Amino acid sequence: MRSLRCAAGVAAMTMLGACRSTASAADVPAVIDPPPDVASRAELREAVSTLLGGRSVLLADDALTKTSLLILERPRRRSIGGVFEPGRELEPPERFRLLGSDGRCVLVHLNTGMRHALTKTRCRAEGDEAKRG
Repeated sequence: MRSLRCAAGVAAMTMLGACRSTASAADVPAVIDPPPDVASRAELREAVSTLLGGRSVLLADDALTKTSLLILERPRRRSIGGVFEPGRELEPPERFRLLGSDGRCVLVHLNTGMRHALTKTRCRAEGDEAKRG
């Protein structure tokens, strides 16, 4: 009985590994390359906004050009006089990962799993400096 459970466990682990390696071969963490132009920055801002349900966002010009991870903190609340209100933020930050395959880019909202294709933006595998040009 014990060997049967062990064999079933090994088979399940092998299948899981195969699925995981297939998925990672298609979608790998990526960065925007070449550096983004006005159209690709606008597309990225629109994609993030869409994945956040239409909320307005402010992104740096070099967002997702050095790392595949984008983390957006919520703005801290200010009093009428402009002073930050005391207290802590209880909601987690919004996290995104840029994935790519064959120069194509997909932005994934890690908090929800929702995906958004970026058609005006090219990307390369993160850490793949040899293909940069």
